[in-house]
Amino acid sequence: ANEVVVSEYFLSTYGNNARIGDTVTLDTESFHGDYIVSGIMDSINEKEANACAIIISKAALTEWNGFDPAGYRAYVHFKNSDQLGEELMTSYCREIAEEYQLPMPKMNSKYFVYASDFGFIWSSFSPYCTCSEPLEKWQYLLGTAMPALVLGGGAAVVSVMTNQLLLFILAEYMILSGGGDFLIILKSMLYRTDKQESVYCDHPYECGFVVFEK
Repeated sequence: ANEVVVSEYFLSTYGNNARIGDTVTLDTESFHGDYIVSGIMDSINEKEANACAIIISKAALTEWNGFDPAGYRAYVHFKNSDQLGEELMTSYCREIAEEYQLPMPKMNSKYFVYASDFGFIWSSFSPYCTCSEPLEKWQYLLGTAMPALVLGGGAAVVSVMTNQLLLFILAEYMILSGGGDFLIILKSMLYRTDKQESVYCDHPYECGFVVFEK
């Protein structure tokens, strides 16, 4: 229970450059005390974000007073998922859920029909578009920029050519509405890695993306 995996940035900033087997002190809102370093992770933009990633043992987590088994998500990435059918992936998920005593997740059948999905979130009055396929960085950047480029930039060009003020105002609104997309583009462009291969995937339940590297 007193083992922890920390990042290189954590060790250089707070851990006196400790190595595996050494003892470090955690002084967070939830976890305090001395822990033995059992693993070291790469630091990814932690200095810029002024945040550190740590991995604690299951025993330490369950002993924490604020532990709630229903408050955590399990995210699974299947290798060659584009070659697996719905029935096979469902059986894999069922096996994982049974092994780790997790509730059986609900499967989104649309994932197996379309690589991309789009719609409208009425609660926030905003459209959305998501892609279930892993993409290279340039593909992800281009796909993220396309809604603003097509609906905003394209409409702006047509409005100038046809001298339509209302269409031009609508085009400006579309460009401004793409502010969140451009923020995602900026974050992905600022992301640096020394890995040889990386693919970008839309985050499964939040705005943004997940990077898989090797």
